[in-house]
Amino acid sequence: MLPLKPLSHAISFMKTVVQNTASPLHSALHHSDLAVSLPEHRIYFQADEEGRIAGCNALLPGFLGCTEAALLQRPFAAFAEEEEREKAQRLLESALQGQPDTGYIAFPTPAGRKLGQVTVVPMFRDGRPCGLFGFIHDATDRLEKTVRLFETEQKFKALLDNERECVKIVGLGGELLEINRAGLELLQAGSLSDLQGKPAASLVHPDDQAAYAALYRQALGGQSGEVEYRAIGLRGRERWMSASVVPLRDRDGAIYATLSISKDISGRRHEGELLRRSQEESSRYARQLNELLENLGDGFFAISREGSITYWNRKAEEMLGLPAATQLGTNLWSDGGRPFPDSFLEHFRRALVDGIPVHFENYLAAQDCWLDVSSYPSAGGLSVYFRNSTERRQQEEALHISNERYQFVAQATSDVLWDWNLGTGELYTNGAFARVLGHDPAGSPDVGRLWRDNLHPDDRDRVLREQKRAVCDPSVQFWEDHYRFLKPDGTTVHLDDRAIIIRNAEGRALRMTGSAHDVTRQKEVELRLERNERRFRAIVQSGLDVVVLLDSRFTITYISPNAVSLTGRQPDEMMGVRGFETLHPDDLAPVFLAGQTILKQAKLVLPPFRLRSSDGSFRWIEATLSNHLSDPDIDAVVINLRDITEKKRAEDEAYRLTLVAERTSNCVIITDADHRITWVNKAFTDLFEYAPEEVIGHRPADLFNGPESDPATISYIQAHLQRSQPFACELVNYARSGKPFWMEVKGQPIFDEKGGLLQYFALLTDISERKAIEEAIRLSEEKYKLLFYESPMPHWIFRKDDLRFVEVNDAAIGHYGYSRDEFLSMTVMDLKPADERARVERLLLLPPEQLAIEMLAVTRHIHHDGSEHFVELTTHGIYLESGYHVMVIVNDVTEKLALEQQVLEEKISVQKEIAKAIINTQEKERSEIGKELHDNVNQILTTTKLYIENIRYYPEQRDSFVEKSAALLQKAISEIRGLSKALVTPVIYDIGFRATLEELIEHYRNLNLFELQLLFEVEESGIENGLRLTIYRILQEQLNNIVKHARARTVHIRLRRSGPALHICIADDGVGFDPRQKRHGLGLSNMMNRIEVFKGSYEIRSAEGEGCEICIRFPM
Repeated sequence: MLPLKPLSHAISFMKTVVQNTASPLHSALHHSDLAVSLPEHRIYFQADEEGRIAGCNALLPGFLGCTEAALLQRPFAAFAEEEEREKAQRLLESALQGQPDTGYIAFPTPAGRKLGQVTVVPMFRDGRPCGLFGFIHDATDRLEKTVRLFETEQKFKALLDNERECVKIVGLGGELLEINRAGLELLQAGSLSDLQGKPAASLVHPDDQAAYAALYRQALGGQSGEVEYRAIGLRGRERWMSASVVPLRDRDGAIYATLSISKDISGRRHEGELLRRSQEESSRYARQLNELLENLGDGFFAISREGSITYWNRKAEEMLGLPAATQLGTNLWSDGGRPFPDSFLEHFRRALVDGIPVHFENYLAAQDCWLDVSSYPSAGGLSVYFRNSTERRQQEEALHISNERYQFVAQATSDVLWDWNLGTGELYTNGAFARVLGHDPAGSPDVGRLWRDNLHPDDRDRVLREQKRAVCDPSVQFWEDHYRFLKPDGTTVHLDDRAIIIRNAEGRALRMTGSAHDVTRQKEVELRLERNERRFRAIVQSGLDVVVLLDSRFTITYISPNAVSLTGRQPDEMMGVRGFETLHPDDLAPVFLAGQTILKQAKLVLPPFRLRSSDGSFRWIEATLSNHLSDPDIDAVVINLRDITEKKRAEDEAYRLTLVAERTSNCVIITDADHRITWVNKAFTDLFEYAPEEVIGHRPADLFNGPESDPATISYIQAHLQRSQPFACELVNYARSGKPFWMEVKGQPIFDEKGGLLQYFALLTDISERKAIEEAIRLSEEKYKLLFYESPMPHWIFRKDDLRFVEVNDAAIGHYGYSRDEFLSMTVMDLKPADERARVERLLLLPPEQLAIEMLAVTRHIHHDGSEHFVELTTHGIYLESGYHVMVIVNDVTEKLALEQQVLEEKISVQKEIAKAIINTQEKERSEIGKELHDNVNQILTTTKLYIENIRYYPEQRDSFVEKSAALLQKAISEIRGLSKALVTPVIYDIGFRATLEELIEHYRNLNLFELQLLFEVEESGIENGLRLTIYRILQEQLNNIVKHARARTVHIRLRRSGPALHICIADDGVGFDPRQKRHGLGLSNMMNRIEVFKGSYEIRSAEGEGCEICIRFPM
């Protein structure tokens, strides 16, 4: 390096250059004095009055990629990009008119597009401008960061706008800052302005606000979390949401907002509620069937084809006086003491042999009674009713269907299904036992022993011990384990086995039912990968250099343990980090550009660069890259790193900063040995807003530091000043007005000939814009990473050209079962079934803007385990630097479709059961009609017939017989009219609903059994016709119950409208009953069924001796 010149000499020389054109810049730039005075890293040039380049230093040809001869006498503006030339010409004209100016100009060069910050100042002769003097600062790094910010923002915006779920950013005060399009639609907002600034909690249901606020406070404390709540739209629409909330942090780690991703789960909750109600309804109906069977008014029993009695109901016990315990298992064909004589058995045999129903009436001598018997043959035997047999057949049919379904499942699955009776020790397995495990259970008398004997010796004791522990612990409901099983040929099968433990009321285990899944192939792959990994680590860890493996996206997939000495971090901390993230900002662009070429060549040596250690310091590194991406066993870029910090430090100690010219755009401060300011340049006064006389004599730290100035950086500067050492750092300074800005500060001590400190020279560069860009990049990438990688739904990005995945989030990895490396080595085609790949190939021929739209569909994807899932895709096309890409958001709808099918099947099953119950009710009603006609009307008509026939034999009593016959006929007519009126649908629509109810009430008043009051407080027009008939039948049924059982003195009936519901209350002061006891009749059951048809609800309040009140509610 040349010795430093006094500052006054440099200033005088620059004035000579700028103000006296007699000293040509071309020669001046090669003058040894100026070479000392001007910074070596600056680009300089001189232009004449026409804007043609008259001279330059050696850096300008290198910057533009041409020779010096190609520059001289050519217009400076001609070297700018075509669209930038007019701007460059205006910049030169400003200086040629006497006004200094500065601006950013883009230049095309052989190395690519470059951005320069050009500063021009006029040159004068005899007081008139005669040319200009220019400086160029290479700002290409800022251009690349701006492009990177744009791409990150584009990806974030595409992900945000096309995210199917609601994405919100909420400020520290709880106000809504941002929300995506899906969120606006969900909350019924037309635009962001409708919601921006509103408290986010105001859009949450009041009952859920406490849980939502707790999660928000948790996120502000730095903890992520999840919550389910109801969101309220601007127009009142209510939706159930499942939200995941994470904190957003700035560059200093401070939380400045929260990001939440909310999924609409209203459909899932609604479908779950429908399924729950359907299951409850099925369970309730099953209980009703059992109650009907046990509470039948007729006796019932069933026999097998071999003649054994298999069922004997309570009514049969009462009618025949034979307990079920003595009859079950009795063989009607052979056992003595059988309950029926041969005349009965002949009918039973005929029904079984001919396969037809047999109905007969016969006398049972042992019980001294006649029985009206109906017998129905079936595949399993014979069902015998004293009066009614429907319930038992339904039960047998349901059992048969259930067994068939189980057999179908057992035969279709590839898993080993097993059922172990813990009481008997019997073990049942399906056909997969032989296919998967290689042993034929049919050839072994004890399948359980066969299974135990062939457990792998290393696993047997553990598996049996854990299985026994699970069986003996009443609190354990499931047992699961992974173990090895030996096949007959000596090979080993890896199994994942899981079972449910069925226990009785005391918690004792009765049986275990489970399935074993073959995972041998997956386990073999895992073991092979583990062996390869151990072999690789043994080779790498013995080397002297640090070894790093990068994937095609330059993400670290492996780093050798000796990296701790280089980075200060453990290898696990570096896994998954982009290889460029720890580089010094000034080295990022050249290393990145050079590193990109490794994808096209086998080997590359990078220029030396700085790497950030965990303590914030930087170490100089020498790196060699080897491309092994095409080798499937390595699939990485292998980097050998060597620490050359000490070598660079020795080189840097020889470097000293030179003084800069007064008109440089950088700020210059010179202090004395006491660190007090002795001189500042014009750029300093313009930026810091101080006049020179206001700062001379002061220390810089007393004037320019403020609240945001980093104390650690200030201490660093002070320590170097005290030791008279050079320093370089970045610090927030303040202008006189209080305006803060980031400065890059470089200080260099200047010594006298004896080595004593003479003065300090400091060069300050305003880097506020660069810091803002870096912060914007960091925040943008953080938002994008949070939204992309933290989303609970699978996301990925793939290239259109080759359909290869370039990014994939953790949700996709967990959902599909592939590792990240496997995903990034695959294409979209690998997820598609064979029958869908042709359609995807046709889509590739579409224009990019149409491709993303056409891929919106419900399709099928193949998971790592080979299973197929139905998925709903949301796609969006984005242009990145490497070409056109497509972002995909995946919603797995397999369970949703299965749940919809299950709900449909449940509804169909319930409808079938209801239809059967209706048929049973109709049959009973017909039986009752027949009984009424036979026992009542038929007897009256028979008596009338006798009177009429007696007239022939007793003519003298003719008048008496005619009078009695007429009276009996009138009575028969009245009985038939009453029976018909009870059966025929009332004429609600002719005389009105209220009049029809009053007519019904009047009928029961005429019985004079109790006082009856009706309070009708509703508008008839608001009740639909079907509901009117249902209410009429409910009142009729309950009044009949009161007449038969209640012995009431007063009855009150009230109909009223309350809000969106119709309320009906029927109350009496009769004897009451205990609602918890089983009822034998069908009346109350029929009422409940009618209520449920119209989605109503009911409540029964009664006790013995306290009357009864039934309250019913129908939604309107």
